Amino acid sequence: MIMSSIDLGKGTKSNKMAKNNDFPDVIYNAFATSTDRLPNIPYKSFHDYLAKNVKNFSDIDPIEANARWDPHYPPTTELYTLDIGQYSTHTQDQSYSLHGHAPIRGATNIDSHIRAAAPGTKLRMLFFFYQHLENDPALLKVLASFYDLNPRILQEHNLRSIFHDSLDIERAVRPRRKKMTITLVSGPSQDFQTVLVLVSQLGNFYSRNIVNRDILIPTQYSSPDNLKTWRQPNNEAETAFLRLTRLNSMELEACVSQPIIAVLPMIRGHCLETSQDVYQIREHVNRFGLAEAGIDTRYRTSHHPGGHWGSEKTDPFEAFQRINSAFTTSSRSLNDHLSFPWMDSRKPHMEYATHVVDTTLKDVKRVMEEVSDLRELLKESSSLILAKESIVEARRSAAQAESVTQLTRMAFIFIPLTFATSVFGMNIEEWQEDVPKLKWFFVTALSCTTFTIISAMLLARLSTPYRAWVKEHRGLWRGVGHFIRDWFICILLTLVITVPNRTKDFVSSHMQDFRIRREEKKIKGKAGAAMV
Repeated sequence: MIMSSIDLGKGTKSNKMAKNNDFPDVIYNAFATSTDRLPNIPYKSFHDYLAKNVKNFSDIDPIEANARWDPHYPPTTELYTLDIGQYSTHTQDQSYSLHGHAPIRGATNIDSHIRAAAPGTKLRMLFFFYQHLENDPALLKVLASFYDLNPRILQEHNLRSIFHDSLDIERAVRPRRKKMTITLVSGPSQDFQTVLVLVSQLGNFYSRNIVNRDILIPTQYSSPDNLKTWRQPNNEAETAFLRLTRLNSMELEACVSQPIIAVLPMIRGHCLETSQDVYQIREHVNRFGLAEAGIDTRYRTSHHPGGHWGSEKTDPFEAFQRINSAFTTSSRSLNDHLSFPWMDSRKPHMEYATHVVDTTLKDVKRVMEEVSDLRELLKESSSLILAKESIVEARRSAAQAESVTQLTRMAFIFIPLTFATSVFGMNIEEWQEDVPKLKWFFVTALSCTTFTIISAMLLARLSTPYRAWVKEHRGLWRGVGHFIRDWFICILLTLVITVPNRTKDFVSSHMQDFRIRREEKKIKGKAGAAMV
């Protein structure tokens, strides 16, 4: 890699400032370690390499802790090899072909196998399988030491997506939970690149019917014996090999120059798996609602348990969260690796690589739409269930309120009787001399009961206007204050205006009548005097 020096000064003023401060020229070699000084075998083992580098790189501390393998666990690790190259013995035949190797076990066999490659090999794919955390330490040591594997690749595979050098394909739905981490490496004495695929999974089950729908096509012209004797793939390596055999020489050559093409079959298988799970969850929600997966016995009676979308206690929400998280991680990782070194515009077949990648991205987008549709279905189902529960709760509350009302009605009868009994049970001095008769108890009880029932009926009848009045005045005491204020103003206006005006009118009318009668008397007096 050619690293140019960083130009810190542009212009006379900047150069003068840098010169005055004696700032050195910053180049790559000033920080990087010289490879000439490194010994050929710097560490005894990969574990020793991790343990000594933890002091300088704190982010690989979890790897060093997980690297202390327990020798009591039996190794369940397998290694598959797929080689792409020109293997024809004829010099004129420059076509590309594919060679696959059976699963290899044992560190000695693997060490000799990865160091040796057939003449003409242009690209190698290594599939490293192990179940959960039970990997073979000797085999991992051989791979990590030979390819000088970055420890952060292992951290990325064992932990979460934080290091963007590897391509992650997560499979998070149980019981087929697994994760694939893919990275490009190269051996020290090899002139070809190697696609290293780390695959960790919970079990041995592999869903052939899901991922191979585009490989084995059943037709009415196919003999049933052919389907029985068909060699079905048992893992991702055999599926990738079977899919790559469908490619012609030009497409295999494109895989060599553009390694992303060799990874796309696994992306397609991941899309098919996710799409199948989404379909099964939708069918489950439509038939059984949001119940757990164990209630559906169709897949458990007619298919292998691993072919179902979840374990017995898995609910659709949990399965959706796993699918959404895993597939989102995979799709983002794919989009992050559509550049060097997975795709190189300087090498041939870039146009073909762009075409097949666009097709794969369309498939990924379609599956993302299916996941989004499943999210909406779960939201609608959850809202519908909540609405039904609200209705049932409202009906239950109404029934309880009716029960309380009936109990209150009974209390209108028994409370007055209790009051009457308490009154006649009092030790009153006036009653000691003249004990009341029994009839007075019934009179008191009937009177109190009648008064209570009539009061309850009146309160029930006046409760609605009373509540409206309190609501209108925004509270009881505020309403009482408004009532007192209104009546005070009304009385004041009556005393100041209405009463004086009416008094004045009354006095005026009486004075007018008095004047009229006085004038009439004067006229009558004058008339009598004239007649005399």
